Amino acid sequence: DEVARLFDELRSSRLFEYFRLLALTGMRRGEGLGLDWNSVDFNRKEIHINWTLAITGERTRPKSERSRRVLDMTTETEALLKTQKIRQEEDAAKAGSNWSGNPMNLIFTSQFGQPLAGRNVLRTIQQASIRAGIDTRDSRERVGAHTLRHVVATRLLDGGVPMHTVSRILGHDSIDTTVNTYGHIVEAGRRS
Repeated sequence: DEVARLFDELRSSRLFEYFRLLALTGMRRGEGLGLDWNSVDFNRKEIHINWTLAITGERTRPKSERSRRVLDMTTETEALLKTQKIRQEEDAAKAGSNWSGNPMNLIFTSQFGQPLAGRNVLRTIQQASIRAGIDTRDSRERVGAHTLRHVVATRLLDGGVPMHTVSRILGHDSIDTTVNTYGHIVEAGRRS
């Protein structure tokens, strides 16, 4: 219910597709921001996680070999990416000479083709969370892009997806990270 309310609030944001992609794939914030069109294979229905975008705007390789991974592209993810491609082409046409050219070929950019700033992404999701009644301005732990990663892991585990598969999808360094973070979900499901 909270996720649905959050996305109702995000629907009018130009970052809607970005947040939706995170909620469908479990990508880290920086992986979504650093995702480029060269890493998407529509023919093979694959998304290759090869980059991450740091808060500084620098694009680097993910922190570990396991973080570099290939995700299956669902029908919903494919439609989302195609919608984003059209939006980006429209942005470039509207911006005209103000279009930066998107030199990193990023999927998610500003309306002028520049990389998105992590702090603006955080502000967008936190404000939507407040409007949705999930958080308050005084909340100690607030919703962020990483929250969507936890939603994906929880849904997968609740759906019976094996822990080692969830670990691979999330790009955890080892299955121990996944077990330590989400093992209680499997345990709770076993008890009910």
